[in-house]
Amino acid sequence: MDILPTVLELAGVTHPGTTFQGRTVMQPRGKSWVPHLRSHEPIHDECQDFTGWERFGERAIRRGNYKAVYIPKGPPPGETKWELYDLMQDNGELKDLAREKPNILKELIELWFKYGNETGVIVSPDPYEVRYHGL
Repeated sequence: MDILPTVLELAGVTHPGTTFQGRTVMQPRGKSWVPHLRSHEPIHDECQDFTGWERFGERAIRRGNYKAVYIPKGPPPGETKWELYDLMQDNGELKDLAREKPNILKELIELWFKYGNETGVIVSPDPYEVRYHGL
């Protein structure tokens, strides 16, 4: 789901494609929320869709019930790792399932890199490493 496709659909405007006013633009990768906004169904099955994001060296990806979160290394004895949560069972993200469900975690990590390639994400270095050890 994405805001841009939703606003364009509500306004009755089509996306310009790959160029706008002589400049290259990216195609939005998300979908419009309009069908959901107009639907009376309380739940929409989107198990194949995924959403990724990143901020200050942290990364996350969600598909269906599962969310994988990349935790950059912190001060010693911190470790860099991916964690996995089932948000239907644990919406507080308290029980890391990474060891119990390694195949789901692997799949989500691969989707995060797909998301990164599709959106041109520049992966920032671990902030702890930069601050205390340099690049």
